[in-house]
Amino acid sequence: MRLVSIVMLVLACGLATAQIRRPPTWPDIPLPGGPVRSVILDNCTQCHGIDDYAFYAFDRAGWKDLLDTKHQGEAATGISPADEAVLLDYLVGNFGPESIPFPRDYVPPEIDEFFTNADARIFMEVRCIACHTLDPVFSTRKSEEGWRVTLVNERERGAELNDEELEKLTEWLGRARGVNLFE
Repeated sequence: MRLVSIVMLVLACGLATAQIRRPPTWPDIPLPGGPVRSVILDNCTQCHGIDDYAFYAFDRAGWKDLLDTKHQGEAATGISPADEAVLLDYLVGNFGPESIPFPRDYVPPEIDEFFTNADARIFMEVRCIACHTLDPVFSTRKSEEGWRVTLVNERERGAELNDEELEKLTEWLGRARGVNLFE
């Protein structure tokens, strides 16, 4: 009985927080483990966070150029060639050309109307099916921020979504196709 009460409380809190809008989003990149963790802590985080990496999607040469350009003069890192190779492997593996960079200029507007399940389904059937099926949507789980990045990217590729529609769909996808913390 106690477990049922806890589950009901968690669900009620989840529904209540679905109505709260967050401030403009910023990527949330976890600090990796292994050898690259030491390289990042020793060379990068003294001046900036690692969330900045998510704004780019470069190949190895692009990351090398960015590191060289941003770290000249007083900002020079003095990173060893071995550590630089470890860092470049991590950056290309996680933020390479096949990744989607976090949207830099988009600030989500406040919304006060939300999609119901039926409204979201109809909206997607009208807007999304022109380019692709809904299978990728219903077979994927992402955080709300992950869905926002996807939708901003889709809009940049031609999807007809104004800011309010994008946020309503982001909020619904975060609820309906979000990351399940209990899995």
